[in-house]
Amino acid sequence: MLNEIVLAAALYASSTTTFPPRYPTPIGTPDQFGINDDLNICETLWNGEPCSAGPEAMQTARKAGLGWVRYMFYWNNTNPAQGVYDWTMPDKEITDAINAGMKVYATVNWAPAWASEGIPAYEPWHCMNPDTSFNTSLPECVDPPSIDVEAFKTYVREVTLRYKGRVQHWGFGNEAHNKVFWPSGDMDELVNTLLLPGYTTVKEVDQALSVVGPDEDDHNNLEVLLQKEQGKKFFDIISFHAYNDQDNYPEAALWQLDNQVKPVIDAYSNGRDVWITETGTAGDRNDQESLEGQAERIGKMLVGVSKRPWIKKTFVYRIKSVCVDAPKSLDILFCDDTPRPVWYTIKRLILPSYREEVYETPVP
Repeated sequence: MLNEIVLAAALYASSTTTFPPRYPTPIGTPDQFGINDDLNICETLWNGEPCSAGPEAMQTARKAGLGWVRYMFYWNNTNPAQGVYDWTMPDKEITDAINAGMKVYATVNWAPAWASEGIPAYEPWHCMNPDTSFNTSLPECVDPPSIDVEAFKTYVREVTLRYKGRVQHWGFGNEAHNKVFWPSGDMDELVNTLLLPGYTTVKEVDQALSVVGPDEDDHNNLEVLLQKEQGKKFFDIISFHAYNDQDNYPEAALWQLDNQVKPVIDAYSNGRDVWITETGTAGDRNDQESLEGQAERIGKMLVGVSKRPWIKKTFVYRIKSVCVDAPKSLDILFCDDTPRPVWYTIKRLILPSYREEVYETPVP
């Protein structure tokens, strides 16, 4: 696996192509751009290395001009039994991010079996088939248990108190229209189990903390959840994931933002900021052309969102490869922390020392 990484780096160094594209002026400041770190969910990066971004990856992401990290707290990992907490990995990752000069948006996701009637339906990927579709063969996925709301509120209180002063932005759940993440599929249940209890608990800890959500990638469900917020409040900042049709990325994603997401925002935002908390496309670490294509497409996406002032922040997915996974992935760093070509594109778009020439083709 390491040989593949060395080979990819050598291919990049010897490339004579004119990527990544450069821009004559910065498309924004580091405070407007971030990266996703959800690596604690895997078992190993490669050769037994623990699943974490690590200090070097955080520093390298910051050097590309990325001022934020969206960090995923896995409730099942950090609270494996009632009253038992293990903050070892998030303590390290949050410290690494802050030491790199990055701000943190933290998302709490999944749920331990002990907090869902002893059934692991809400543990990571339990209800996902190998092809990433929803698993309808498991009875606990088709008819999932209830999550203990009081247990969730206790967890939210513990995690926000522990990281108070270091993490100012919190979110709950992820792409809930997808039953892999929210097996019940019931949006009222989502509101009453996670969104509203999470919001009220965060505000009880500190009114100055902000709640971001719903981290949807489906504009219809975004509208459903914002409609349910009427007369209540469970988001201070509205968030969306912009992927859409990967075969036509980023044009399809930008079209979706303009024609499907923006009308929902106009109707329900009430002046709140909007963040794109995930966007990206894949590149194959063994294929230089694929890596260069990833760099160009993500570069165009970032330029595109920078031309839409209603979008205040954009987070690329994601920070670092897992080398035991398939070679094609959505990352800006190889698993040994060396940059993929897309890292250079991001740096040249955001940091002044990397502004030299414009795209040959217009950006939507």
